[in-house]
Amino acid sequence: MGYEELIRDLIREAEAKKEEIAHRGREEARRLIAEAMEQSERMERQFEDTLAREVNRERLTRMNRIQMEGRAVLFQARVSLMEEIFTRLEDRLRRLPQEKHYPRLVEQLYQEILPELPEGNVTIRADAKAMTVLKSLVRGRQAKFEPLPEEEIGGVEISDGAETLRVQNTLKARLLKARPQVMVEINRWLSNP
Repeated sequence: MGYEELIRDLIREAEAKKEEIAHRGREEARRLIAEAMEQSERMERQFEDTLAREVNRERLTRMNRIQMEGRAVLFQARVSLMEEIFTRLEDRLRRLPQEKHYPRLVEQLYQEILPELPEGNVTIRADAKAMTVLKSLVRGRQAKFEPLPEEEIGGVEISDGAETLRVQNTLKARLLKARPQVMVEINRWLSNP
């Protein structure tokens, strides 16, 4: 019976080793599965974070684009409105020569340019209503009177006989000279409702 006992001992040892190896294999498998799950969760979190950053970046890009487009539309609207206000201002100036205080304004415009007038014969251009006032102001000076060009708006324009020197003090010239400042004022007014 010695052999049988030895064989049973060997079988028990083999089964114990087998069980130990199986136990270690199961533990190693659990550890590998846990690591794989942890790595999978980590990769999933990284993917979600990357996806969230990409979605956020795309959202910000779209919002920036929308804001830029909105500012461009607002800018265009503001420019159009500024141009419309300036056009209405010019229209208002076109009606000024029909008002009763216009002759007094023409006199002031003439007085402003008086120091700049050339010596000798001059050509004075003005509208019909201003012409009467200017003829009384130019007494004692050789002057030729002509109508103001149609594109001009009221006021007075004076040039020397050779047409080399021209002094212009028309309402349109003053408006165009003041245009940058007027546009800044209109823009300031539109910006602060």
